[in-house]
Amino acid sequence: MPILKLKTEFIEKSKHFKVAMAYMDSSASDTEKDKWQPKFCKLLAELNSLEYQIRQSGCEMPDEEILKLMENVR
Repeated sequence: MPILKLKTEFIEKSKHFKVAMAYMDSSASDTEKDKWQPKFCKLLAELNSLEYQIRQSGCEMPDEEILKLMENVR
């Protein structure tokens, strides 16, 4: 997969993950959070997989760049 597509997908998944983190940190009931937990874990696994693919593609993407991408996601 082309590196640009991987990075774009990483950014999109990061947006969803940021929303998911906010929900998990919210005052929602534990029962509701438990229902969301499998999707949250799947999203985290997808992000980790994309990060791995980006690194394996030969692209030099240091941790600082990954953190900057995730912080700038709106």
